[in-house]
Amino acid sequence: MRYLILDKIRSAYNVGSFFRNADGFGDWTIFTCGYTANSESPRVKKTSLGAESTVPNQHFDSAEEAIKYLQD
Repeated sequence: MRYLILDKIRSAYNVGSFFRNADGFGDWTIFTCGYTANSESPRVKKTSLGAESTVPNQHFDSAEEAIKYLQD
């Protein structure tokens, strides 16, 4: 399993494109952090073209929390 931590990305459309890429490459989990839009955002859903429902993802308050989660 590979992980992608998205932190401080202002554009929800860019986040959606990360979901599409992660879906295409397979076996990725996305962690969104802070003000980065998560998979529930309508703009992410529009751009990801359904990939937000197939790529495992989780939202954290900060990138540090995401990293700590992975370390544990």
